[in-house]
Amino acid sequence: MGSGEKSEWAVQIRHLRASLGMSQGAFAQLFIGRGGEPLDSQSVSNWERGQNKPSPANYIKMGNLAPGDDQRLWFWGQAGIDLSLIPRAARRVIAAQHSKRKIG
Repeated sequence: MGSGEKSEWAVQIRHLRASLGMSQGAFAQLFIGRGGEPLDSQSVSNWERGQNKPSPANYIKMGNLAPGDDQRLWFWGQAGIDLSLIPRAARRVIAAQHSKRKIG
């Protein structure tokens, strides 16, 4: 990756946060650090700049927050979930449940 290029995961995280209409600080409060404490805006900034990767648990949370199936599955895949184990029917159920819990 050349100078100034961001990793795909950094771009995806920023896109997710923007699609939810959240500041870095508000987005950070949804996640837990390795020590069990809520994250701060600097942690999100580091993710979005490609400095640090989120933990698998935080990738799963991002997938749960993602508005679309493709984005949701992408984040879950980053967490190490074997997506082939999630049948299409289950994906539709997950999506339907997610739409009932929209952030508002």
